[in-house]
Amino acid sequence: MRLIFILLLTIHYCFGQKAQQVDVVIYGANIGAQLAAHAAKIAGKKTLLIVPQSADELPISKQLVRHEIKGLVWDFYRKIGKELGQFDVFEASLGVKKQVIDAYQKQSEYLVWEGMQLQEVQQNEAQLLQLSVSDGKGIRVVKAKQFIDCSVHADLLTKAGYQMTTQVEDDGMGGSTKHLKKPAIKWTNTQAPIFMLSQVVESDAILASQTAVIRTLDAMQKGISVANVKEDDIQRYYSFNPLMDGSRPDLLIDDANKSMVEVIGPWKKVADKVNGYGEGYLSTFSNDDLGARVRFNSRTPLKGVYQAYYFLPTSMGNTTVQLEVYVGRTKFPVALKLTQDMKSGWAPLGTYTFSDPVTADVLVYTKNAKGLIVADAVLWVHQK
Repeated sequence: MRLIFILLLTIHYCFGQKAQQVDVVIYGANIGAQLAAHAAKIAGKKTLLIVPQSADELPISKQLVRHEIKGLVWDFYRKIGKELGQFDVFEASLGVKKQVIDAYQKQSEYLVWEGMQLQEVQQNEAQLLQLSVSDGKGIRVVKAKQFIDCSVHADLLTKAGYQMTTQVEDDGMGGSTKHLKKPAIKWTNTQAPIFMLSQVVESDAILASQTAVIRTLDAMQKGISVANVKEDDIQRYYSFNPLMDGSRPDLLIDDANKSMVEVIGPWKKVADKVNGYGEGYLSTFSNDDLGARVRFNSRTPLKGVYQAYYFLPTSMGNTTVQLEVYVGRTKFPVALKLTQDMKSGWAPLGTYTFSDPVTADVLVYTKNAKGLIVADAVLWVHQK
Protein backbone atom coordinates (compact mmCIF):
# COMPACT_ATOMS: atom_id res chain seq x y z
CA MET A 1 0.00 0.00 0.00
CA ARG A 2 2.83 2.39 0.88
CA LEU A 3 4.54 1.63 -2.46
CA ILE A 4 1.35 2.47 -4.34
CA PHE A 5 1.08 5.76 -2.43
CA ILE A 6 4.68 6.69 -3.29
CA LEU A 7 4.05 5.73 -6.92
CA LEU A 8 1.02 7.99 -7.08
CA LEU A 9 3.01 10.83 -5.56
CA THR A 10 5.78 10.31 -8.12
CA ILE A 11 3.25 10.32 -10.99
CA HIS A 12 1.86 13.59 -9.63
CA TYR A 13 5.38 15.04 -9.54
CA CYS A 14 6.17 13.91 -13.08
CA PHE A 15 3.03 15.45 -14.54
CA GLY A 16 2.83 18.95 -13.21
CA GLN A 17 4.69 19.44 -9.92
CA LYS A 18 6.26 22.88 -10.09
CA ALA A 19 9.86 23.07 -8.91
CA GLN A 20 11.03 25.57 -6.31
CA GLN A 21 13.93 27.66 -7.67
CA VAL A 22 16.80 28.56 -5.31
CA ASP A 23 20.50 29.39 -5.53
CA VAL A 24 21.76 26.89 -2.96
CA VAL A 25 20.37 23.68 -1.49
CA ILE A 26 21.82 22.49 1.82
CA TYR A 27 20.98 18.91 2.80
CA GLY A 28 21.48 17.62 6.34
CA ALA A 29 20.10 17.32 9.87
CA ASN A 30 22.92 18.67 12.01
CA ILE A 31 24.40 21.95 13.21
CA GLY A 32 26.84 22.09 10.31
CA ALA A 33 23.96 22.03 7.82
CA GLN A 34 22.00 24.65 9.74
CA LEU A 35 24.93 27.06 9.94
CA ALA A 36 25.76 26.45 6.27
CA ALA A 37 22.19 27.47 5.39
CA HIS A 38 22.56 30.59 7.54
CA ALA A 39 25.91 31.46 5.92
CA ALA A 40 24.62 31.11 2.36
CA LYS A 41 21.45 33.13 3.04
CA ILE A 42 23.13 35.89 5.05
CA ALA A 43 25.61 36.23 2.17
CA GLY A 44 22.72 37.02 -0.16
CA LYS A 45 21.81 33.69 -1.79
CA LYS A 46 18.32 32.22 -1.88
CA THR A 47 18.87 29.15 0.25
CA LEU A 48 16.84 26.04 1.08
CA LEU A 49 17.74 23.70 3.93
CA ILE A 50 16.35 20.19 3.40
CA VAL A 51 16.24 18.34 6.72
CA PRO A 52 15.98 14.53 6.44
CA GLN A 53 13.88 12.51 8.86
CA SER A 54 16.81 11.22 10.96
CA ALA A 55 19.26 13.60 12.63
CA ASP A 56 23.05 13.28 12.59
CA GLU A 57 24.80 13.37 15.96
CA LEU A 58 28.05 15.37 15.94
CA PRO A 59 30.36 14.52 18.88
CA ILE A 60 32.19 17.28 20.74
CA SER A 61 35.98 17.40 20.52
CA LYS A 62 37.67 17.09 23.91
CA GLN A 63 40.79 18.92 22.70
CA LEU A 64 39.63 22.06 20.92
CA VAL A 65 42.56 24.16 19.72
CA ARG A 66 41.43 27.74 20.30
CA HIS A 67 43.52 29.46 17.65
CA GLU A 68 42.13 27.12 14.98
CA ILE A 69 38.53 28.10 15.79
CA LYS A 70 37.30 30.83 13.47
CA GLY A 71 34.35 32.12 11.50
CA LEU A 72 30.92 30.82 12.43
CA VAL A 73 32.46 28.12 14.63
CA TRP A 74 33.68 30.68 17.13
CA ASP A 75 30.56 32.80 16.68
CA PHE A 76 28.40 29.78 17.51
CA TYR A 77 30.31 29.01 20.72
CA ARG A 78 30.32 32.68 21.69
CA LYS A 79 26.54 32.84 21.28
CA ILE A 80 26.28 29.77 23.50
CA GLY A 81 28.55 31.53 26.00
CA LYS A 82 26.28 34.58 25.96
CA GLU A 83 23.30 32.39 26.80
CA LEU A 84 25.25 31.00 29.78
CA GLY A 85 26.76 34.29 30.97
CA GLN A 86 30.29 33.68 29.65
CA PHE A 87 32.37 34.80 26.67
CA ASP A 88 32.50 31.44 24.89
CA VAL A 89 31.41 27.94 25.90
CA PHE A 90 32.24 24.80 23.93
CA GLU A 91 29.86 22.34 25.57
CA ALA A 92 26.17 22.94 26.19
CA SER A 93 22.82 21.17 26.30
CA LEU A 94 20.85 20.49 23.14
CA GLY A 95 18.26 22.98 24.37
CA VAL A 96 20.77 25.83 24.52
CA LYS A 97 22.17 24.91 21.11
CA LYS A 98 18.67 24.88 19.65
CA GLN A 99 18.05 28.38 21.01
CA VAL A 100 21.19 29.63 19.28
CA ILE A 101 20.39 27.86 15.98
CA ASP A 102 16.84 29.24 16.03
CA ALA A 103 18.28 32.74 16.43
CA TYR A 104 20.49 32.21 13.37
CA GLN A 105 17.49 31.06 11.33
CA LYS A 106 15.45 34.05 12.50
CA GLN A 107 18.27 36.40 11.52
CA SER A 108 18.88 35.05 8.02
CA GLU A 109 15.41 33.61 7.25
CA TYR A 110 16.56 30.73 5.06
CA LEU A 111 13.88 28.35 3.78
CA VAL A 112 13.47 25.00 5.55
CA TRP A 113 11.81 21.74 4.46
CA GLU A 114 11.77 19.41 7.48
CA GLY A 115 11.23 15.68 7.83
CA MET A 116 12.04 14.90 4.20
CA GLN A 117 12.95 11.67 2.41
CA LEU A 118 14.94 11.80 -0.82
CA GLN A 119 13.02 10.43 -3.81
CA GLU A 120 15.00 11.33 -6.92
CA VAL A 121 18.09 13.30 -7.99
CA GLN A 122 18.20 14.65 -11.53
CA GLN A 123 21.62 15.36 -13.01
CA ASN A 124 23.72 15.55 -16.12
CA GLU A 125 27.34 14.49 -16.51
CA ALA A 126 28.68 17.70 -14.95
CA GLN A 127 26.12 18.89 -12.40
CA LEU A 128 23.24 18.03 -10.13
CA LEU A 129 20.11 19.79 -11.38
CA GLN A 130 17.17 19.15 -9.07
CA LEU A 131 15.90 17.05 -6.18
CA SER A 132 12.52 15.58 -5.37
CA VAL A 133 11.72 14.84 -1.73
CA SER A 134 8.70 13.58 0.16
CA ASP A 135 7.34 14.33 3.62
CA GLY A 136 4.83 11.45 3.40
CA LYS A 137 2.05 13.81 2.33
CA GLY A 138 3.35 14.94 -1.01
CA ILE A 139 6.32 15.42 -3.32
CA ARG A 140 8.33 18.61 -3.41
CA VAL A 141 10.81 19.49 -6.14
CA VAL A 142 13.65 21.99 -6.02
CA LYS A 143 16.10 23.20 -8.64
CA ALA A 144 19.36 24.85 -7.56
CA LYS A 145 22.63 26.17 -8.92
CA GLN A 146 24.66 24.64 -6.07
CA PHE A 147 24.20 21.67 -3.73
CA ILE A 148 25.93 21.06 -0.39
CA ASP A 149 25.40 17.66 1.19
CA CYS A 150 26.10 18.19 4.90
CA SER A 151 24.96 14.74 5.98
CA VAL A 152 27.55 12.63 7.77
CA HIS A 153 27.15 9.67 5.40
CA ALA A 154 26.67 11.60 2.12
CA ASP A 155 23.05 10.51 1.68
CA LEU A 156 22.42 12.97 -1.14
CA LEU A 157 25.55 11.95 -3.00
CA THR A 158 24.70 8.28 -2.61
CA LYS A 159 21.21 8.86 -4.00
CA ALA A 160 22.84 10.54 -7.01
CA GLY A 161 25.01 7.47 -7.63
CA TYR A 162 28.24 8.34 -5.80
CA GLN A 163 30.12 5.23 -4.70
CA MET A 164 33.10 4.65 -2.45
CA THR A 165 35.75 2.17 -3.50
CA THR A 166 37.60 -0.46 -1.49
CA GLN A 167 41.37 -0.07 -1.43
CA VAL A 168 43.63 -3.00 -0.47
CA GLU A 169 47.06 -2.24 1.02
CA ASP A 170 49.95 -4.49 2.03
CA ASP A 171 50.33 -4.42 5.81
CA GLY A 172 54.06 -5.26 5.60
CA MET A 173 53.63 -8.58 7.40
CA GLY A 174 52.51 -10.76 4.53
CA GLY A 175 48.89 -9.75 4.84
CA SER A 176 46.71 -6.92 3.64
CA THR A 177 44.21 -4.40 4.98
CA LYS A 178 41.10 -3.02 3.34
CA HIS A 179 39.65 0.41 3.81
CA LEU A 180 37.10 2.54 2.03
CA LYS A 181 38.35 5.29 -0.25
CA LYS A 182 36.32 8.41 -0.95
CA PRO A 183 36.79 9.41 -4.60
CA ALA A 184 36.57 13.04 -5.72
CA ILE A 185 33.03 14.24 -6.44
CA LYS A 186 32.47 14.43 -10.19
CA TRP A 187 29.75 17.10 -10.14
CA THR A 188 31.13 20.63 -10.42
CA ASN A 189 28.37 22.21 -8.31
CA THR A 190 28.22 19.69 -5.45
CA GLN A 191 30.12 19.24 -2.16
CA ALA A 192 29.97 16.90 0.83
CA PRO A 193 32.12 18.71 3.44
CA ILE A 194 31.31 16.68 6.56
CA PHE A 195 31.46 13.31 4.81
CA MET A 196 34.94 14.15 3.51
CA LEU A 197 36.33 14.76 7.01
CA SER A 198 38.67 12.08 8.33
CA GLN A 199 37.12 12.47 11.79
CA VAL A 200 33.72 14.04 12.39
CA VAL A 201 33.40 16.34 15.41
CA GLU A 202 31.09 19.30 15.85
CA SER A 203 33.59 22.16 15.48
CA ASP A 204 35.25 20.61 12.40
CA ALA A 205 31.86 19.92 10.82
CA ILE A 206 30.78 23.55 11.24
CA LEU A 207 34.06 24.83 9.82
CA ALA A 208 33.94 22.44 6.86
CA SER A 209 30.32 23.43 6.14
CA GLN A 210 31.10 27.15 6.17
CA THR A 211 34.12 26.55 3.94
CA ALA A 212 31.83 24.71 1.51
CA VAL A 213 29.55 27.76 1.42
CA ILE A 214 32.53 30.02 0.72
CA ARG A 215 33.53 27.72 -2.16
CA THR A 216 29.97 27.91 -3.44
CA LEU A 217 29.87 31.71 -3.35
CA ASP A 218 33.24 32.05 -5.06
CA ALA A 219 32.36 29.46 -7.71
CA MET A 220 29.06 31.18 -8.49
CA GLN A 221 30.70 34.58 -8.73
CA LYS A 222 33.48 33.40 -11.05
CA GLY A 223 31.55 30.74 -12.99
CA ILE A 224 33.96 27.96 -12.04
CA SER A 225 33.78 24.53 -10.45
CA VAL A 226 33.78 24.43 -6.64
CA ALA A 227 36.89 22.24 -6.88
CA ASN A 228 38.76 25.09 -8.60
CA VAL A 229 38.23 27.67 -5.86
CA LYS A 230 41.63 28.75 -4.50
CA GLU A 231 42.59 28.30 -0.86
CA ASP A 232 43.79 31.93 -0.67
CA ASP A 233 40.32 33.13 -1.64
CA ILE A 234 38.73 30.97 1.05
CA GLN A 235 41.07 32.32 3.73
CA ARG A 236 40.33 35.88 2.55
CA TYR A 237 36.70 35.34 3.57
CA TYR A 238 37.74 34.18 7.02
CA SER A 239 40.04 37.20 7.42
CA PHE A 240 37.70 39.95 6.21
CA ASN A 241 34.15 38.54 6.35
CA PRO A 242 34.22 35.65 8.84
CA LEU A 243 30.52 35.85 9.73
CA MET A 244 29.46 36.14 6.06
CA ASP A 245 27.29 39.18 6.78
CA GLY A 246 29.75 41.99 6.00
CA SER A 247 30.20 42.91 9.68
CA ARG A 248 33.52 44.21 10.95
CA PRO A 249 35.85 41.33 11.94
CA ASP A 250 37.48 41.03 15.35
CA LEU A 251 41.05 42.18 15.83
CA LEU A 252 43.07 39.49 17.61
CA ILE A 253 46.68 40.07 18.67
CA ASP A 254 48.69 37.05 19.79
CA ASP A 255 52.01 37.31 21.63
CA ALA A 256 53.70 35.47 18.72
CA ASN A 257 52.89 38.34 16.34
CA LYS A 258 56.16 40.26 16.60
CA SER A 259 54.98 43.09 14.37
CA MET A 260 52.16 43.92 16.83
CA VAL A 261 53.73 42.96 20.16
CA GLU A 262 56.62 44.68 21.96
CA VAL A 263 58.33 42.70 24.75
CA ILE A 264 60.62 44.37 27.31
CA GLY A 265 62.21 42.56 30.25
CA PRO A 266 62.75 38.92 31.29
CA TRP A 267 59.61 37.28 29.90
CA LYS A 268 59.81 33.53 29.38
CA LYS A 269 58.10 31.83 26.43
CA VAL A 270 55.94 28.94 27.67
CA ALA A 271 55.01 26.35 25.04
CA ASP A 272 51.41 25.33 25.71
CA LYS A 273 49.09 24.63 22.78
CA VAL A 274 46.37 23.21 25.01
CA ASN A 275 45.83 26.08 27.44
CA GLY A 276 47.52 28.98 25.69
CA TYR A 277 46.23 30.86 22.70
CA GLY A 278 48.34 29.75 19.73
CA GLU A 279 51.67 28.08 20.44
CA GLY A 280 51.89 29.31 24.04
CA TYR A 281 52.29 32.48 26.09
CA LEU A 282 54.79 34.76 27.85
CA SER A 283 55.24 34.67 31.63
CA THR A 284 57.24 36.39 34.34
CA PHE A 285 57.02 37.01 38.08
CA SER A 286 56.05 40.39 39.40
CA ASN A 287 59.33 40.76 41.34
CA ASP A 288 61.64 39.82 38.41
CA ASP A 289 61.97 43.28 36.90
CA LEU A 290 59.90 46.32 37.78
CA GLY A 291 60.26 47.55 34.20
CA ALA A 292 59.11 44.33 32.49
CA ARG A 293 56.16 44.91 30.17
CA VAL A 294 54.45 43.70 27.02
CA ARG A 295 52.57 46.00 24.66
CA PHE A 296 49.87 44.72 22.29
CA ASN A 297 49.40 47.32 19.52
CA SER A 298 46.56 47.21 16.98
CA ARG A 299 48.62 48.92 14.26
CA THR A 300 45.35 49.35 12.36
CA PRO A 301 43.29 52.38 13.53
CA LEU A 302 39.95 51.45 15.09
CA LYS A 303 36.68 53.39 14.71
CA GLY A 304 33.49 52.90 16.70
CA VAL A 305 32.78 51.06 19.96
CA TYR A 306 34.89 48.03 20.91
CA GLN A 307 34.95 45.56 23.77
CA ALA A 308 38.48 44.56 24.80
CA TYR A 309 39.43 41.12 26.19
CA TYR A 310 42.62 39.69 27.67
CA PHE A 311 43.33 35.97 27.37
CA LEU A 312 44.21 34.08 30.55
CA PRO A 313 45.83 30.79 29.52
CA THR A 314 45.82 29.11 32.90
CA SER A 315 44.63 29.49 36.45
CA MET A 316 47.20 31.71 38.15
CA GLY A 317 45.90 31.67 41.69
CA ASN A 318 45.53 34.88 43.67
CA THR A 319 47.17 37.28 41.24
CA THR A 320 46.67 40.87 40.21
CA VAL A 321 47.49 41.72 36.60
CA GLN A 322 48.11 45.41 35.98
CA LEU A 323 47.18 46.70 32.54
CA GLU A 324 46.77 49.97 30.72
CA VAL A 325 44.37 50.28 27.79
CA TYR A 326 45.08 53.11 25.37
CA VAL A 327 42.62 54.66 22.93
CA GLY A 328 45.10 56.67 20.93
CA ARG A 329 46.97 58.51 23.68
CA THR A 330 44.20 58.34 26.25
CA LYS A 331 45.07 55.91 29.05
CA PHE A 332 42.62 53.71 30.98
CA PRO A 333 44.18 51.76 33.91
CA VAL A 334 42.76 48.25 34.45
CA ALA A 335 43.56 45.85 37.31
CA LEU A 336 42.57 42.21 36.79
CA LYS A 337 42.21 40.55 40.18
CA LEU A 338 42.31 36.78 39.73
CA THR A 339 41.34 34.10 42.22
CA GLN A 340 42.09 30.39 42.55
CA ASP A 341 38.71 29.32 41.13
CA MET A 342 38.86 31.46 37.96
CA LYS A 343 39.08 29.43 34.75
CA SER A 344 41.24 30.15 31.75
CA GLY A 345 39.65 32.09 28.91
CA TRP A 346 38.89 35.63 27.81
CA ALA A 347 38.65 38.22 30.60
CA PRO A 348 36.83 41.49 29.76
CA LEU A 349 38.82 44.73 30.01
CA GLY A 350 35.94 47.11 29.35
CA THR A 351 34.21 48.90 26.48
CA TYR A 352 35.99 51.72 24.65
CA THR A 353 34.82 54.32 22.14
CA PHE A 354 37.04 55.31 19.23
CA SER A 355 35.42 58.55 18.04
CA ASP A 356 38.19 59.09 15.52
CA PRO A 357 40.27 56.40 13.81
CA VAL A 358 43.20 55.83 16.19
CA THR A 359 45.28 52.83 17.19
CA ALA A 360 44.63 50.80 20.32
CA ASP A 361 47.19 49.48 22.83
CA VAL A 362 47.01 47.11 25.78
CA LEU A 363 50.04 47.27 28.07
CA VAL A 364 50.67 44.61 30.71
CA TYR A 365 53.45 45.28 33.22
CA THR A 366 54.87 44.00 36.47
CA LYS A 367 54.91 47.17 38.57
CA ASN A 368 52.41 46.92 41.46
CA ALA A 369 51.40 43.45 40.23
CA LYS A 370 51.37 40.30 42.35
CA GLY A 371 52.42 36.72 41.61
CA LEU A 372 52.84 35.09 38.21
CA ILE A 373 52.05 37.40 35.30
CA VAL A 374 51.21 36.13 31.80
CA ALA A 375 50.88 37.87 28.45
CA ASP A 376 49.15 35.82 25.75
CA ALA A 377 46.59 37.52 23.53
CA VAL A 378 44.31 40.54 23.25
CA LEU A 379 40.99 40.65 21.43
CA TRP A 380 39.08 43.71 20.21
CA VAL A 381 35.42 42.99 19.35
CA HIS A 382 33.44 45.61 17.47
CA GLN A 383 30.02 46.29 19.01
CA LYS A 384 27.25 46.52 16.43
